[in-house]
Amino acid sequence: MTVRDIVSENARIEIDRSGRVVAFDAQGAALLGAEPSALVGRALVELINDSDLDRLEEAIIFGEGCSRSTGESAIVRLLHADGHSIWVDLVPVAEHNSPDAATMVFDARPFRRSEPADVDTSEPDPYHALVQRSADIVMIVDPEGTVRFVNTAMERLLGLEPDALVETNVIDIIHPDDHDLVTEVVVDVLAEPTEPQPFEFRTRHADGSYRWIDAWLQNLIDNPAVGGLLGTGRDVTDRHRAQVALQASEARFRSLASSSPSAIFEVDDEGALRFANDRWREVTGRTIAETSDVFGVLEASDAERLRRRWRDGARAVGLDEDVRVARPDGERRWVELHTRPVVHDDDEMATHVGILHDVTDVHVAQDELQHLATHDSLTGLPNRALLLERLGVAVEALAGTDQMLALLFVDLDRFKVVNDSLGHHAGDAVLTAVTGRLDALVRPVDLVARFGGDEFVVLCDPIDDREQAVALAERIRREVAGGVDVDGETVHVSVSVGVVIGTAQSTPETLLRDADVAMYAAKTRGRDRAQVFDDAMHRAAVERLSVEAGLRRALERFEFRLHFQPIVDVASGSVAGVEALVRWEHPERGLLAPRDFLGVAEESGVLRAIGPWILEHACSQAVLWPTPPGRTPPALFINLTAAQIANRQLVDTVERVVADTGIDPSRLVLEVTEGMLMTDADETAELLAALRTIGVRIAIDDFGTGYSSLSYLTRLPVDVLKIDQSFVAGLTSSDEDREVTGAIIALAHALGLVTVAEGVEDPGQLEALGMFGCELAQGFWFSPPLPAEQVAEALAR
Repeated sequence: MTVRDIVSENARIEIDRSGRVVAFDAQGAALLGAEPSALVGRALVELINDSDLDRLEEAIIFGEGCSRSTGESAIVRLLHADGHSIWVDLVPVAEHNSPDAATMVFDARPFRRSEPADVDTSEPDPYHALVQRSADIVMIVDPEGTVRFVNTAMERLLGLEPDALVETNVIDIIHPDDHDLVTEVVVDVLAEPTEPQPFEFRTRHADGSYRWIDAWLQNLIDNPAVGGLLGTGRDVTDRHRAQVALQASEARFRSLASSSPSAIFEVDDEGALRFANDRWREVTGRTIAETSDVFGVLEASDAERLRRRWRDGARAVGLDEDVRVARPDGERRWVELHTRPVVHDDDEMATHVGILHDVTDVHVAQDELQHLATHDSLTGLPNRALLLERLGVAVEALAGTDQMLALLFVDLDRFKVVNDSLGHHAGDAVLTAVTGRLDALVRPVDLVARFGGDEFVVLCDPIDDREQAVALAERIRREVAGGVDVDGETVHVSVSVGVVIGTAQSTPETLLRDADVAMYAAKTRGRDRAQVFDDAMHRAAVERLSVEAGLRRALERFEFRLHFQPIVDVASGSVAGVEALVRWEHPERGLLAPRDFLGVAEESGVLRAIGPWILEHACSQAVLWPTPPGRTPPALFINLTAAQIANRQLVDTVERVVADTGIDPSRLVLEVTEGMLMTDADETAELLAALRTIGVRIAIDDFGTGYSSLSYLTRLPVDVLKIDQSFVAGLTSSDEDREVTGAIIALAHALGLVTVAEGVEDPGQLEALGMFGCELAQGFWFSPPLPAEQVAEALAR
């Protein structure tokens, strides 16, 4: 028996004020498969599917032992005796109120009708084949959800056999989480028979998985050809998965965008902003609403350039540039701008995504590194590298013109004395002060650079004539000279300036070389002066370079010679000693005196090797000379160089030479100048004391021309004072020189020192020295420096 056979008319139910059934007609009892007497007395809610109780309350209000109708109907499921449900529309039709009782009457209208008697079902359905071949699932269910028909698409899409589903409840293959959704759709469709309802739900596949179905449900119970709820559906699982993946991707994108340290944005093909994360405002200082397009937040020059590139095709491939953001608060920030087109299915590039990554710190660091690489850390001036770059540009600009530039090489005079006497902090203070004075003297277009150490270079570009450059050099000499306060003490400085004029024929290398040569010439001519470069200076520089190159080979080629100048006892006239003096047997220029090469040797460092050679060869020669009977072996005077004094191994060297040559150390007199004594005086005094422990004697050479303190002289381990020849030369012509010479000799005697007068040229000088009590003398009056083989003859006289 089918539902159509059971239900032909409405059932009628009457309940009392407590909600219990007081009457249930036979038609209604048959609908539920029960006798009326079995239903009377039961609460109405016991006959209703629990899921539909909320809708029951739309028709009946229960409470305080009294129930009343709301006047609304409710579509609910009545429970059949065998457990299945029957859909009905519960409609209130009357209320009976009396002092003894209050009841309500409802019509229970089933959602089914009898099939018309005139329908001929013997003929085959002409659309059956079409339904069976449909790509979509086609299903007919009754209001309780019992499957009455399903086409073969069910097996193709879900792997479920259609025949096995017929007479089962469709709810059994629906995902539990979607039961309520499907129920709601069924209720809506039953309430509105003419309106199909679209919805999506999950149904079970034969493999146990669940598939998403895009379905339509329509109430065709009254349609004799259907007689139930018609549902169609298609598998949209892949679409759902794509949607879920898309949603997940969008969620990830938004999560990444929100947590990104960069400003992430999307623009259209014209550059107009469509989307930006929160970081956009932090970087640009603007909201999306305050931004016309992505280029509108940039520095004007960058914005115009990128807009032009965007229009010219860069939007098709993207942008990758470092640009500046101009914030409304006036701050400028560097950002990395990257854009990429988003290609859609129709190959139209309608949108572009991009980032703005703040790289201001990187640019600041790069600028600082660039500044450090091109500027002096102490003075802040451009360094040698930047000077060479600017000079190269300036010289290149002179090509093909008659314009000129000037290069001024500025070197502090006696700067080493400041560092050695007051410390490097004082030297730094002097360099800083000189920097300020140079900056104040030049034009804004000129460049002042620290070339190294105490050297500065001024690039004047352009200049009108040579006199303009000379005038600037003189101003620099005058203004830079003067006192610099260092910790309350005034340090006096002066500068030597070399000037060279650059033309279209110049090169950066020659200009620097010639300016340096001119500066060196200024120093050799007395310091504290400006000197303009000329060709003679260049020739002298070339000569000096040639001398230096020859000196470096001279030791290897045994080109150095020793000559010895006798030192005479003033009282007896006998030779009491000799001073070893070096000569250079130049292969082309012949025998050169010390004045022709010692200065270059000291500057180039070659003298460091010559000094030990002189010491060893002089001592070796001295022990070979015979000593006349009754005479004391002559003393051997040897000059120490500044490099030897600075070498802490000097004591070891002297000890080795004394031991190797066998010379009596008391014969050896080592000469130092006053300048050497005052350079790191305490350490020098310790060194001299250590030398005296060997047994050698110490002499101060050129005494009277230096800066030694007389009080300090009393504490030095000195044995001999050698009076400078400048005082001896004036003994017969200058009262002042006579007084100074006499004072020096008297001072030496007071300190227990022996005196030696240098540069004696005539008998008058010798007579004066004898009157002052000078013990020893040397000079051309007695003998010029002699080769070693001639010294024996002099010693015999």
